[in-house]
Amino acid sequence: MLVEPDGAALTQIATLIDEGNLLVEVERTYPLAQAAEAHRHGEQGRTRGKLVLTVP
Repeated sequence: MLVEPDGAALTQIATLIDEGNLLVEVERTYPLAQAAEAHRHGEQGRTRGKLVLTVP
């Protein structure tokens, strides 16, 4: 899949977020050092939200 940058669409998405009309469900956060564990978690196919890596 090829994706091109779209500044106008990102602006619309930011507006939806700011207005509270777009919510992202985060299942769990992992420190960057545990990226492999996060990947294994995602491969299980049982996530209900996003898995987020945090960078110090």
